[in-house]
Amino acid sequence: MASALRYPIPLQDALPGWRKRLMERLPLQADSPESYRIHYYDSFDWRLFRCGTALKWEQRDGESRCYLYKLDGGAGVASLPRSEPPPRFAADLPAGRLRQRLSARLGVRALLPLATLEVRSHHLRLKDPEGKTRLRLFLEQHRLREPDKRARLLSKQVRVEPLRGYEKAATEILTLLEDELGLQPEAQDLLLRALAALGKEPATSASKLDIPLEPELRADAALRRILLVLLETMERNEAGTSADLDSEFLHDFRVAVRRTRSALGQLKTVLPPATLARFRREFAWLGTITSPTRDLDVYLLKFVNY
Repeated sequence: MASALRYPIPLQDALPGWRKRLMERLPLQADSPESYRIHYYDSFDWRLFRCGTALKWEQRDGESRCYLYKLDGGAGVASLPRSEPPPRFAADLPAGRLRQRLSARLGVRALLPLATLEVRSHHLRLKDPEGKTRLRLFLEQHRLREPDKRARLLSKQVRVEPLRGYEKAATEILTLLEDELGLQPEAQDLLLRALAALGKEPATSASKLDIPLEPELRADAALRRILLVLLETMERNEAGTSADLDSEFLHDFRVAVRRTRSALGQLKTVLPPATLARFRREFAWLGTITSPTRDLDVYLLKFVNY
């Protein structure tokens, strides 16, 4: 049941209309509507996503909180009350379960913002004759913040939050939503929907050098393919290196430079001598000017041990 608790509703439908429909069929108690924001974070190389988890900061007027949760159903892994966004590095969080779990997944990589949702939520409670809450139900509208700061409607949904010991009540609600109201459960996490709308594609595996080379490929064409992949790696890490987001950007940049220099040295008869001399000189310069900063990065990473 945990993976089938979100039910999309048509974007043109108004949430108050759905609240009225549900309250006509069930003895629900409505709380005041609430507005808040959800901010999602991950590392540049999607380390949380590749572990099947996500980090979100729910920014509310009352208690704001960071959650590390599982993408396949939303089960919580760790959380921490926090009135400010999470720090760049997991090590800067207060000691506790959230810091421990994030540090194990992120290592030295920085947390970077992925997406922001503006949420409008109507909270409904199903209570028993003794006044105890048996189930919580939320009617939610999500607006996605675009890079230009504008917000556009992303989705609307009914979200059911069962409570332990009241499984029968949850089953009755889900039956009502599916059989009588014609809603279908959706397993996809909101983060995935937001990323798709932003045109961001999460990495599903760690980046590695995997360049297919056919046996019949000419040596110059093969070298060109290898060097273009290495160039793309440098360009992908250039902005993060310049902004000093974390030390891995420069590390990956330098690895690509070093591999380029090795390829030029091992395959030096493939390129014209003048071309080879020029690029061997320029990539040597790139390696030289980035060495002091990398040395300092390594020193800082090992500072506590020193």
